Amino acid sequence: EKGGDEYQSLCSHITTPSAAITAISLGITTRLPSLDFQQSTLLESQLGDVTSSLGKCEAMLRTPIPLGYTRYSVRFLWIWLVLLPFALVNKFAEFGVGTWWEDKP
Repeated sequence: EKGGDEYQSLCSHITTPSAAITAISLGITTRLPSLDFQQSTLLESQLGDVTSSLGKCEAMLRTPIPLGYTRYSVRFLWIWLVLLPFALVNKFAEFGVGTWWEDKP
């Protein structure tokens, strides 16, 4: 049973999503022998679509973010984090009133 051995060795070394999809594909052919040709072809077609979408996602992941967007995001986050405590002062002004730790220093 060559397909089963190949499937087991692949499952023990899965490190990427594409390897996982390959393992699923091999698992379908070895563990579901009752599928007829049409069902098997449909599943392989759908796994091909998933692989294609995965490739597009990986391409987007590897696309660098333009420097202008990075600078704008960093500036926005700094301003937001600096102003956040001032926005929360009113929310937490009455936080400790009526609690057991109210009189603790």
